[in-house]
Amino acid sequence: MKKKVAVESDLPNVSKYLAKMGYEIEEYQYNQEHQRIFSNVDAIVTSGINETYLGINDFKDPLPIVNASGLSLEQIASMLEERL
Repeated sequence: MKKKVAVESDLPNVSKYLAKMGYEIEEYQYNQEHQRIFSNVDAIVTSGINETYLGINDFKDPLPIVNASGLSLEQIASMLEERL
């Protein structure tokens, strides 16, 4: 089964790369209903915003979060593979 990953909309290259790697991508913005999106994914890739702001701590099963800031596409994919 494909893993579904929420990727911040400011990271289009990450979305494209992960989609090529076989992940199902759900892009999100902070001004949208990101809580709804987060409740339906296996992991989150962010540009580095604080986890508390994202509301991640509100979920009973914490989601793996990858902070893409300063990482290559390969490093992001590797971190997802390790955490999923």
